[in-house]
Amino acid sequence: MIHLGMVVTISDLIMSGVCDRFPAIKFVPAEFETSWIGSFLKRMDWRQFRREDRSLIKMRFSDYWHRNFWATFEDDEIVSAHAT
Repeated sequence: MIHLGMVVTISDLIMSGVCDRFPAIKFVPAEFETSWIGSFLKRMDWRQFRREDRSLIKMRFSDYWHRNFWATFEDDEIVSAHAT
């Protein structure tokens, strides 16, 4: 559930209009896994459609993600402290 803080941050950045005011800005959420992104974007697009709050932002929520966000994740090897 560690990604929930990132979900709130991304939502705040997009819904507050930051990405509209600065269309070239890039954000890179790093080290928060990546499997949650697809369902998060689908849910936010559906929320935007259902609640008809499209006037808050100019594009679909997921369009901002694709334009202004990159994601990265590194899977570091686990090394045992007891290895000899």
